[in-house]
Amino acid sequence: MEKILDGIRVIDWGHWHAVPQSAALLGDLGADVYHVEQKGVGDQYRGMRSVGGIPMFLPQGPHILFEAVNRNKRGLALDLSKPSGKDIMYRLVKNSDVFITSVDKDTIRKFGLDYANLSQINPKLIYAGFNGYGDKGPDAEMPSFDMMFQARAGVMMSTGEGSGAEPCLPMQFMADEVSGIMLAFSVLGALLARERHGIGQEVRCSGLGITMQLLHQLINIYLLTGKEVRRGDREKPINSLFHFYKCQDGDWIAIAAHREIDWGPLCRAIDMPELEKDPRFDTMEGRLQKIPDLTRILKDVFMKKPRQEWVDLFRKVKVTYAPISTIADLAADPQVIANDYICDYDHPVLGKVKILGFPWKFEKTPAAHTRPAPDCGQHTEEILAEVCGYNWEDIGRFQKEGAI
Repeated sequence: MEKILDGIRVIDWGHWHAVPQSAALLGDLGADVYHVEQKGVGDQYRGMRSVGGIPMFLPQGPHILFEAVNRNKRGLALDLSKPSGKDIMYRLVKNSDVFITSVDKDTIRKFGLDYANLSQINPKLIYAGFNGYGDKGPDAEMPSFDMMFQARAGVMMSTGEGSGAEPCLPMQFMADEVSGIMLAFSVLGALLARERHGIGQEVRCSGLGITMQLLHQLINIYLLTGKEVRRGDREKPINSLFHFYKCQDGDWIAIAAHREIDWGPLCRAIDMPELEKDPRFDTMEGRLQKIPDLTRILKDVFMKKPRQEWVDLFRKVKVTYAPISTIADLAADPQVIANDYICDYDHPVLGKVKILGFPWKFEKTPAAHTRPAPDCGQHTEEILAEVCGYNWEDIGRFQKEGAI
């Protein structure tokens, strides 16, 4: 079955997480993606040994994180310091549609892989560049990682308990992940522009700019009012009815019953119909003015039943809720399973495993997981012959010269 990006060739000259993830998303949609690594060195992600004390190298060999963001790719290893190594890259660019990179500008200029140069080789090339803080300003050349994006974009001071709390890192890789998604989104937009207008172009994205988009509501509120929305607090929430509570069995549940139409159904679901007409709470304004009182009542109420009983009750009266899950809970979540958000995959080394599925569903051009992540340079000769048009004599010469 055809895929959306069948026939589109993508050069992934990135490392770590954001750019490889964006290229992997394009591969999910059918693009032929080539992950270019430095010969004898490889992507730095391959060397990350553990996360939170959990080893990243599986007993069978594959690296968990590298595997995740380099699916659906073929691997090419080049020594770009060799003239023939650069020539190979130029030939690959000439025969490709997208060049995507997070390599620093000094290295890009050193090897002549900037947009100005590559657009001369391929005028219709989509060149997607990603860095930490944007191309202008005093910190344009500063190195950065996921935590830096979350720190500088305001994420770490917008989460956690209470307005006076210390910074909180909500989740590692979150900013890198959304950067990969938005970078892929920008590439798709540029490909559409090329399809409609016949033009190639450079696309520039930064981790700071993209992570700020995660907070666009909070940032816009501040820009238009001069006031920051305070951080939530379990004991002093912004709204008792848009909050989370601990249940009798120790599990947690989140509710969103903050609209006027939600108040009566919630009171009936918690078996406190008298609360609906209580003069302290019978208007939305009253409920917002009496947040501490209402929060104490609801904290006591939720401790009277285990979570599943609350889930069953809320389903009947259509109170909006969600169980607060751990990562481990997701693999058994019936909603996750029904939508293939976690699915089975037959890995050539690991065997039958569970992997993250696709959050998008296309009826006629489905996304697919077709390849495991490549070993460093695994498909070099194949790509040189198939994509670049080199013969075996050329490939033998490149090997002698140390370019591959």
